[in-house]
Amino acid sequence: MKLKRTFSFILCAAMLLGLLSSCGGGTETTQEGSSQKQDQIADHEILKAIELGFVSDDLQNDLNAQIRYAEFCGILDAMLAQTRPECMDAWKKRSADFRDQNNRMSRFEGVLVLFYAAECAGVEASGFWESIYLEEHVPDGMDFWEGVTDSILLPGAFTAYENDDLNGTDYEWLNGQQYANAAIMFAQCYSFGNGHTYFDFDENYLLNFGKILTRGDAIRAAERLYETIRFFTYVSAEDAMECGVTAESMALAEKMPTATYHDLPDWKGHALIARDEYNGFGLGRKYAKEEIEAIALSGFNFVRVPLKFNQLFDGADMTQVCSAYLETIDDMLNWCAEYGIHVCFDLHDMPGYTTNGDDSDDILFWDEESQSYFVGFWQFIAQRYKDVPSNLLSFNLLNEPHGDSELTDEAYSAVMRKAIDAVRAASPNRLMIASTLGVTWGAPVRGLADAEVAQGFSGYILADGTEQWPHYYINQCFHAAEGDIVLKGDFPAGTELVLKPLAFVSAKYEILADGTQVCGFDVDGATSDGSGCMAASGDGTVEWSQTDHYICRVTLPENCKEIRISETANGYGEILGMVLNCGDFTVTINGDVNRVGHPTPAVLTIHSDGTVTAEEPESLLIANVTMIQEMLKPYLDFKKQNGVDFIVLECGTQFSIPGDVACTFTEDFLSALDADGISWCCWGTSYSPLTHQQMPERRFMFNGEQWLREGHTYENVTENFIADKELMGVYKKHMK
Repeated sequence: MKLKRTFSFILCAAMLLGLLSSCGGGTETTQEGSSQKQDQIADHEILKAIELGFVSDDLQNDLNAQIRYAEFCGILDAMLAQTRPECMDAWKKRSADFRDQNNRMSRFEGVLVLFYAAECAGVEASGFWESIYLEEHVPDGMDFWEGVTDSILLPGAFTAYENDDLNGTDYEWLNGQQYANAAIMFAQCYSFGNGHTYFDFDENYLLNFGKILTRGDAIRAAERLYETIRFFTYVSAEDAMECGVTAESMALAEKMPTATYHDLPDWKGHALIARDEYNGFGLGRKYAKEEIEAIALSGFNFVRVPLKFNQLFDGADMTQVCSAYLETIDDMLNWCAEYGIHVCFDLHDMPGYTTNGDDSDDILFWDEESQSYFVGFWQFIAQRYKDVPSNLLSFNLLNEPHGDSELTDEAYSAVMRKAIDAVRAASPNRLMIASTLGVTWGAPVRGLADAEVAQGFSGYILADGTEQWPHYYINQCFHAAEGDIVLKGDFPAGTELVLKPLAFVSAKYEILADGTQVCGFDVDGATSDGSGCMAASGDGTVEWSQTDHYICRVTLPENCKEIRISETANGYGEILGMVLNCGDFTVTINGDVNRVGHPTPAVLTIHSDGTVTAEEPESLLIANVTMIQEMLKPYLDFKKQNGVDFIVLECGTQFSIPGDVACTFTEDFLSALDADGISWCCWGTSYSPLTHQQMPERRFMFNGEQWLREGHTYENVTENFIADKELMGVYKKHMK
């Protein structure tokens, strides 16, 4: 059987090379470059399905021919028999009315049949979390639902759909809807392995329900469902202990720089974003060699890989693991060894702790059950990768440790030591990195000074949308009982003030010029999508920033000497930043309570040369390279005292920051790190000079165009990865 599959694979490869320009598989795109890319993807998926034995010999010809019910069911039979043999009886019963029919299929009928198969395999509820709502992007005048008709062979297509697993979720509304509606929602989900929707859509985001379902369409859909099922298939943790890192990779790893807790190599890093985050960007849960290649070609020699507990284990059951996820991790390690890139596993989320969660939800440091998950995670990882040298692989135990005010150095250290001991029991020489205590610029952990682990911190400085570097900081929080934020100076008519009030704080603001209100606006902290801000009164306008704050703009109608920002309802306001455009100069003042803790609202004087001073000097901080050097000093002192080296685990500038500001800041930041011998790793996606470039008709799925800095030049590093030429040039100056 294996020989037959291999022979079929070779024959099909030769056949498909001749058909490369003709197997568009229903994408119907009018863009030649995009069509070629989709054909190449189709080639790979169809070849894999044939190699796996899903496609009979007679279906390996004429991939654009319309498929029949019996033929599609035969493909799904073979796929499900291999991945979910226990569901075959349910699938045969579910498909009894059409599985032997020779009627030819439309794309709508294919959507329904694939959904029935997914439902029997038990993955449909999980898939809904990754729906992308193509209908929202269809151009005016086009009908997303065109071609949806009843079928005598699918009598249940328009009956009610019910799924108890969706109760209490955002998809609860599907219960009681027609099966057709649920199936179409599922067709718009990502296949976790491939990172594509199950059925390709065209440049107008149409699934083209009324058109024929080709053999190519059907084979690709089945292969994509196969990938999804694999990422929802669990095996015994004991049976998954055999690591897939090859002997060749091990040998290459031994030649990489030695990594110790007191002397880290000269790492210049880039993050591999958590795969569930990348689902929305078209990459799927699999790691891609091209991504590693793009990182290597850009000059990086370190990758930090966020891992999430629920991607590895079956819920909270640590006896069952996802073998497909482990396989793709092994592949990634092999590629990184090939390119000489060090890999750092980083635990981002787990039961009892989430990176982006409310502090009150993070019970890890006080809850023994959560700590058992934490220790168990690293115990498994350490045991599975015990033979991989620290030259290639290190562990960052927990990302950005945070909690409420009760989280002390002592409490944090105690939990970290449990994981450290568990790792050392399996892998005594493993390099570990403990994150400093705090989300960004955390405090060095004194309780781990003798634990023989390195430490690392997130080194973000610039707030989203920062328009100037250097700039100033004040305490972002102010209370009416303590006074107002006041700006003094000579402000001519036409001066523009841009405020960025935090969205999650309910407040009522007014802006006064020489005592006269020129603008007022309300923020409802119960909402965070822009709907909670009432229209500004007076001369101001308000817009939503699509991040975490509003943008209020007001232009002064007359000359004035004082601008006052007041909170008039709840007493408590929070301003993430402000920009004052005075014609001859611009002043940027960001809010950061962690850098400026002075409780009294700032009273500032804006001088004619654009400099700023404060009535109370401790209420104002100038952000420049000197500030960066001062911020690094505690880490350098700790290293000198304890012999513990540090690394910046995350850094970067968000895409909303103008390109010239991003480049100037990055040069100052990396220069300061290099001068002190501190390694660094930039975050990916919108914070990185390197990003994934989607086909034009898929780009909306990850806001690719929005992530590109205006005025900067983007060049291909590989086929699908592009780099900001100007910003990457700054990074490359600091790579050896």
